[in-house]
Amino acid sequence: MKPEATYAVSAGAGLACLVIATLLWTVGNRMLPRVTTVLVMTGVSGLITTWAGEQADGAVGSITKLIDKLTMDKLDAKVSGLIALAAFFVVAVHMWRKQVDWITLAAAALLPLAVRSATGDFGDGLEQLVKGITEFVGSIVGSFTGTGKK
Repeated sequence: MKPEATYAVSAGAGLACLVIATLLWTVGNRMLPRVTTVLVMTGVSGLITTWAGEQADGAVGSITKLIDKLTMDKLDAKVSGLIALAAFFVVAVHMWRKQVDWITLAAAALLPLAVRSATGDFGDGLEQLVKGITEFVGSIVGSFTGTGKK
């Protein structure tokens, strides 16, 4: 886990992103599915700084530490970054194929938490990519809702 890594999306902007995504998905009858996916990812990034986000981040961190411990004993390699890679792969492929569904949204929600536990250059690069996307979307939503970083 990288405790120094934080997202510059406020909790208010994150909550606004999740509300907008919920409305687009339910009331809007799955209108703009790609936008909804990015909003879910941004919403979770904003809520990482809250108590619930810290608990979720701790749970994902515990799972990845357990996986790393087991794989280090058996394979002599850490594979916790595979969780982040799998989530990123699901989001990228589903958005490219225009097949956004509940699995895509779940992977988008897991992605900001999972990239924090990915190690090495790949993990850093993936984290910067997710961070850049979520900060951009969070700043737009925050400017419209008045919940951006002060």
